[in-house]
Amino acid sequence: MVVAVEFVVVVVGEAAVSGAAGAVSVPVHGWICGAAEFAAAAPAVTAPAVPAADAAAVAAAAAGGGGGAFSKPAVEVKAPEPDVLLHHLRELETGTSADDQIRLKIATLPDEVQNMAYVESLDNREAAEALQVQVEEASKLLSSYNLHLEQEMEKRQKAIALLEAFIADQTNQQATVQGLHDDHKKRLAHVVEVHAHLREHLANLPDLSQLPSFTDGLAPLPSAHDLFA
Repeated sequence: MVVAVEFVVVVVGEAAVSGAAGAVSVPVHGWICGAAEFAAAAPAVTAPAVPAADAAAVAAAAAGGGGGAFSKPAVEVKAPEPDVLLHHLRELETGTSADDQIRLKIATLPDEVQNMAYVESLDNREAAEALQVQVEEASKLLSSYNLHLEQEMEKRQKAIALLEAFIADQTNQQATVQGLHDDHKKRLAHVVEVHAHLREHLANLPDLSQLPSFTDGLAPLPSAHDLFA
């Protein structure tokens, strides 16, 4: 005799109230009960209320299109020194993507390790075990290569952020130097103007060397000894 047993799994909570930028988790309470028991208890089973603060945060996130309390703050990147930036850029020259040997090794992997149809065609254990060794080696090779590519992408992303910060800093310094240059061009123009005016003024002054000498033909003044002798 087959006895049909009906049961219902009741989960109250663990409702993830989803918004545009995240979710609010509510504590979970669950139990297993029979269908009749569930029918009798159903009117009394209600989901716990979502806290007002969480509900308001979800509503704000949904209305703001992903902003608000759930938005991730931007990390400010400080402009690097030129030698630090060059160090990061030189590291990219020897990245995994530039390794021709490993790329050639991957390109020459046997087709059997990538072809599902070949697996289905195997009819003996020895061949299957030999292929398994090849597949495991190819898997390790590709996993390692992908890991190094991910690390290279992180380095390149960091280099992009450093370049953007460096360019922004250089742009600000360029504006500062441009202001100094404009100011000192005006100062130079004033100095040149004063120089020209001074030369004109000097040209108009009398040349004292051309005046007649009033001491020519006069006897020299006596010395103090001669005066009191």
